Amino acid sequence: KGVLKFALWYAGALRSAAVSWGGLAACRLREAIGDSSSDYASITVLQSGGMGDAVLTLPLIEGLRHRWPRAKLSVVTKKLAKKVFEAFSPELRLDLLDVEAYEHSKGVAIIDQDVDLIVYLRGNIDAVRAAWKNRTARFVCGLPHHSRMRWAPMYYLGFPVPHSREHQYDTFCLIMRPFGIVLPPSPSISVRRVWRDSLYEKLRNEGLEHRRLALVHPFAAWAP
Repeated sequence: KGVLKFALWYAGALRSAAVSWGGLAACRLREAIGDSSSDYASITVLQSGGMGDAVLTLPLIEGLRHRWPRAKLSVVTKKLAKKVFEAFSPELRLDLLDVEAYEHSKGVAIIDQDVDLIVYLRGNIDAVRAAWKNRTARFVCGLPHHSRMRWAPMYYLGFPVPHSREHQYDTFCLIMRPFGIVLPPSPSISVRRVWRDSLYEKLRNEGLEHRRLALVHPFAAWAP
């Protein structure tokens, strides 16, 4: 039973590696096809990551908005990330990604057929299919060349694997440069007064207003 359980777990690692390598190859190939125009009327950003990924994406969104202020700009994302975009970029058009459909290669059909520029920020070999349906659109992907997921079978067995050479945000900066968009050195968010006042009120109610606090976030999928 233990051997079977390990075999199934390791098969999952092999699948993760295959999807990661395949997604990168499919995206790189798709980048070579499409209109390289310098003007775009409709832009879609696909970010299927979590809340942290959404925060990293905010400067990219602002860069696109300032570069093409008249373009119709939309973001396709998941439920939790959607809350981040709603809070910090409320004027965006947001489409909620159907996670179950996305995992079965159907979730990205929400990308409009008349879109001129697709900015794809996650690696999934199946999800790139929607980009191929509109071959006239320019396609760019924010996928690092080096990811531990591509070496998952070795990584999970404890073997040394190549480390990522760039942070995900650095990748976003690189893919924006050909458009003449320079992102800030690091992403940042502004804490609204109402949020700060709400936190202070909660601390006062708990008798913690003048106590030293530690913030723990145990849900990140990757080490910083």
